[in-house]
Amino acid sequence: MKRTRLYFLLTVLVLFALLAVIALCFRDGFVRPYLGDVLVVVFIWALLRNAGYQVE
Repeated sequence: MKRTRLYFLLTVLVLFALLAVIALCFRDGFVRPYLGDVLVVVFIWALLRNAGYQVE
């Protein structure tokens, strides 16, 4: 259980850093609005899994 939580914590941290870079550096019509939205969904899922919720 702890190893899985560590995995999701690392995923959340990496995604947060990636989302911050996207928000600050990209001003185009694809990466920020579309790819950023997909990554936010994965970020929220990993955040909930790290908190202990069983999202299925």
